Amino acid sequence: MRKRLMSFWENYKFRFVPWIVLNLKKRRLPESHDEKVNEGSLPDREFGSERQPFSNINAQTNVQSKPSLSTPAATSLHSLKPTSGPIVHHVTKGRDKLIPDEVVLHNLIKLFDNFELHVNQNENKASNARDASRRNLEIMHETFGYSIERRKSLVSDDAGTGVFLASGCAKPGALIALYPGAIYMPSEPLFFPSIGNPFIFRCSDGIHIDGNDKWISKTIFKSCTARDKFRYDLPCCDESWLTPSPLNPLNIGQYVNNRSKSAVNNVIYQESSLSIALNLSTSQRHELPVHFCKYLPNVWSNPGNNHHPLRLVPLVATTNIQEGDEILSSYFTVVHSDVDSTK
Repeated sequence: MRKRLMSFWENYKFRFVPWIVLNLKKRRLPESHDEKVNEGSLPDREFGSERQPFSNINAQTNVQSKPSLSTPAATSLHSLKPTSGPIVHHVTKGRDKLIPDEVVLHNLIKLFDNFELHVNQNENKASNARDASRRNLEIMHETFGYSIERRKSLVSDDAGTGVFLASGCAKPGALIALYPGAIYMPSEPLFFPSIGNPFIFRCSDGIHIDGNDKWISKTIFKSCTARDKFRYDLPCCDESWLTPSPLNPLNIGQYVNNRSKSAVNNVIYQESSLSIALNLSTSQRHELPVHFCKYLPNVWSNPGNNHHPLRLVPLVATTNIQEGDEILSSYFTVVHSDVDSTK
């Protein structure tokens, strides 16, 4: 029993906000990085005072060029290797992100476009939620070259559900999943939803995302979704991630487990801020068309925050991920957003 409790705590403590606050100053990064970069690790990039141009990584995303091992950014990337102490991966605003927000937006629009194309081509064919989920999973593979699914985790016997690469191969910089849930500002109450809830994600600026698909968290999310509809036929977000058959297969990021001592994480959390184009005739390239919001898994808990860019937390691959590999993250990761939504 004691061994099981200790195993549970080792995985859960990275989600326990008081522990993170108390241990934030005790974080430790490896002092030596003489090891060679493993094949399949993050591609190289020079970090300077300006964002460097990105070249193609595959059909749908971009990669960065190689950092010098002596730079702070390179130290952050190499800290993905397991060490004896907790690790915080610091990525400064915008410039040092694995992929910029523009690439995240481009990937989402490309995927959502393909979802809509299939719907338009088969508008006369009735389909249930399970069929639509299975169809969009196939479309994800056709668009990105890989797909993901939930199943029993291999991290430990009591790890519960995990996320795996169901098909294909994902390269470094690939968009793997999105962290779903209601978004709370630092000043907003979260006590009751947080009770017994291991799915609350804390961003670097204090914003919280409640990714629990059960109990009071589920009720709050559905209430916010009904409240913020753009029109009776135009939802503000995807509600289906609360079910076993999500319409957007990316929306299962809350089930990605923490790395173990024997398995290094292959994704990190990256905060992004997404602007919504309410008027398509005046929309900008950096905005998501409003009719695609029905595929996004996030909504503000307070309607007074709807004027802010929507906070997204994509999970981005840091190494090559093969079919059948479990997706593993590092819960003790801080990746800053370009936009401070708390102001």
